[in-house]
Amino acid sequence: MWVAPDFRSTGIGSRLGDAVKEWGIQAEVKEIDLWVVVDNRRARGLYLTAGFVDTGLSKPLPSNHSLTETRMVVELTGTQQA
Repeated sequence: MWVAPDFRSTGIGSRLGDAVKEWGIQAEVKEIDLWVVVDNRRARGLYLTAGFVDTGLSKPLPSNHSLTETRMVVELTGTQQA
């Protein structure tokens, strides 16, 4: 997920994440995972706030091997719709 700089800190990232999680619940998906650059503190903070946890798995970013990305996951099983 990427949000244009002019729209960051407006809540749009949280709303996009909520929409994806809602879709997952309705589709009976058990978990959602993503990869995020380790040094991207804002994105990692957004995902942590949304309930994602770091799995400890990491790999070089395919488009820039000098950066490392980590896998994060959120479990949707047992999640109730709002």
